[in-house]
Amino acid sequence: MEATSGYQPLLERARRGDAAAFERLVAEYQSAVFTLCRQMLDDPDEAADATQDAFVAAWLNIRSIRGDLRPWLFKVAINRCRDRLRKLRRVTFRNPPDQPDPHGRPEEAVLAAERQELVRRALRELEPEQRLAVVLADLFGYAYTEIAEITGWPVGTVRSRIHRGRLGLRAALLKRPEFLIGE
Repeated sequence: MEATSGYQPLLERARRGDAAAFERLVAEYQSAVFTLCRQMLDDPDEAADATQDAFVAAWLNIRSIRGDLRPWLFKVAINRCRDRLRKLRRVTFRNPPDQPDPHGRPEEAVLAAERQELVRRALRELEPEQRLAVVLADLFGYAYTEIAEITGWPVGTVRSRIHRGRLGLRAALLKRPEFLIGE
């Protein structure tokens, strides 16, 4: 939910120092921020640390946040992840695990998990900026202008990175005949 709707009053209270209001905001946005960090870091412990760092930065800078909290948090989380990646000297992305459909058939769940792993591998082949752009656009559903705000890239650069990332992802998946089974 966007802070400009139901969470705006909480953000205003948090700006005035209300820790309980901030805790409610953390509860709302923590999963999305962690998912983004997990996409970038491929390590749940590193992702948890980067998520925590993003929320500490949010609390320390709460008065300077304008508009919706989520894009601001994503921007901070991305920067924290980049810092960690520089230290770790590795870049990989992983999709969050899907919950199995309790009403689905087990073989469908296995095939879905296999396809998801193939997509993860294909994402790892992309340049880091392309991966980030594709993840923000296709996993989180952000518009080009929102991605530009989050990453600090010009909109034209966002478009280019998403386009090239999608082409690269498609090419990587087409190299894997096992991905096409069942199409």
